[in-house]
Amino acid sequence: MRRTEEKENDFLAGYSRTGASTIGECIADGRRVADAICTKDDGQWRREESIPFMDPEIRLQEISVKKGAIEAKPNPRCDYDPATFGATEKARCLECDFVCNKCVDVCPNRANIAVPVRGNPLFSDPFEIVHIDAYCNECGNCGHFCPWHTGVPYVDKPTVFSLKEDLHNSENPGWFVDEETLLVRFDGTVKTVSWDDARAAARGNGAEARFYALFLELYKQRPGLFGPVEPAVAGVPR
Repeated sequence: MRRTEEKENDFLAGYSRTGASTIGECIADGRRVADAICTKDDGQWRREESIPFMDPEIRLQEISVKKGAIEAKPNPRCDYDPATFGATEKARCLECDFVCNKCVDVCPNRANIAVPVRGNPLFSDPFEIVHIDAYCNECGNCGHFCPWHTGVPYVDKPTVFSLKEDLHNSENPGWFVDEETLLVRFDGTVKTVSWDDARAAARGNGAEARFYALFLELYKQRPGLFGPVEPAVAGVPR
């Protein structure tokens, strides 16, 4: 949303401002322009929203069911009843603001996984996304379908590496485990840490604590993802 230079009281939103975009971004633009118009009319105006409480565990179960179903969209030419139309749309909404995991669903190689982290106060979401380097062919699906458009998961997300040289040849944050050795890249720095140091770091606060807490949780849940593999040989499948 922005005010045009030629006409002070004209406002632009959606495609007219950004060009081709997503419906979600256009809806957000519409809300911003409505706020701007109300504020211009009344400098004291503030939008107030009331969000009803929903038990997070029940909501998580309901969303999981919805994500596994395909609901037909309502037909605006014949579904005239607003209550029925709204109920149908609510049943179709995948509620990505609470549980997204879209990059897990769209990856053809299952190179992105959702790690349950509910109950850990370091995390605000019920799942954290982890990338598996050995499975990825960098097709870009995860970035293309990301409803948040804040990055590319196969580049940005914490990554499990199966070869030490893969970690060194990447810029992703992540971990490589080789027997008793834990090699990590965090905040652009590669270093070897002990398991005791990793556990101590996970007891802290902030991004570094979340990084190590996520590693320890994933290692506990799926230890088979870690450990060295044999290097690829040309012409011979692993």
